[in-house]
Amino acid sequence: MGGNFLRWMTLGCALLIPAIVNAERTVIDNERGGFFLAPYSDEWERIGATVGRKQYEYVRMPSDAVRGLHGRLQHFGSVDEPPDGYAYFPWANFRAYCDDEVRQGHTDLQCYATYQGKARPLYFGYSGCDPNWPFMAVNVADDRFVKFWIKNYARGQMMDKSKGWNWVGLDNCSFEYQLYGVLDDNNNCVQGITWDHPYPQNDAEWVNANVRMLQRIKDWAPDIRIACNSVDVKNASDLPRFMQNIDAVMREGFWYYAGGTDGWYRGELYNFFKRVLYTDTLHKVEIFQIPMTATDSDLLRRSYMTYLILGGENFFFGPIDNASTEINPDL
Repeated sequence: MGGNFLRWMTLGCALLIPAIVNAERTVIDNERGGFFLAPYSDEWERIGATVGRKQYEYVRMPSDAVRGLHGRLQHFGSVDEPPDGYAYFPWANFRAYCDDEVRQGHTDLQCYATYQGKARPLYFGYSGCDPNWPFMAVNVADDRFVKFWIKNYARGQMMDKSKGWNWVGLDNCSFEYQLYGVLDDNNNCVQGITWDHPYPQNDAEWVNANVRMLQRIKDWAPDIRIACNSVDVKNASDLPRFMQNIDAVMREGFWYYAGGTDGWYRGELYNFFKRVLYTDTLHKVEIFQIPMTATDSDLLRRSYMTYLILGGENFFFGPIDNASTEINPDL
């Protein structure tokens, strides 16, 4: 993987896209990695990059390896409470802080929208909001929240030096306004409504708020290194603004398209490859999660071929089985 070379990506028979890859690595020289997984036989020293949901202790990994917990940036809830919560966000502490701010006449840092005469919290969901999985929008446009995120969350929880974590992983990096909604009186999800003031009023304002938060983190806390599991925005022209302030992308989803042969699958695979090559030219760390089974040799070979085509100087390949355990690399 080292050395300067010209890399060509081929898709079908008609397209060739050149990408120049720099020689110098910015992370440990080991191609293995992944997220949301446990390594094969707990061989931590053989992993080059991993960001997971569980609080593994990475003491056996090299000090310059990418290793961290997977959290979030723009929505949280009570189910996130550490030590066992999905995103380890100190929700009770956050709500106590918000309540104190409201008592002092300041705006709540949790976002609301008024529906049927009631101010209701906004829930995140790809296919509607689930009250049993309460990911609620927070006001990332407010410096008070940015400071809370940096001090109480990123440094206080996600980068716990006693555990060896040195990166902050971000899940659900879909910065789309329409993915948030409220619950009506019958607990039905209602999406597509405008949020209350002073919270963002449309998709552009929500995108700007998240870009601003990422910029603030870089300005105020340059020691915090961020990895996003995706950067999904309604308008592709917004993508470069996000990429300026994140350090890694954890890829998931391309295997859905890799096996398809019709125009839609080929188009989605092409768009995915373009995004990967774009971030590679920016010298971002790329961590791939490839769900498969150890016995699915065709998918393993196809995924590895994709890795060889796309792999830049900071690219990590993490094939995992359906139980989120890394496949034996010797297979």
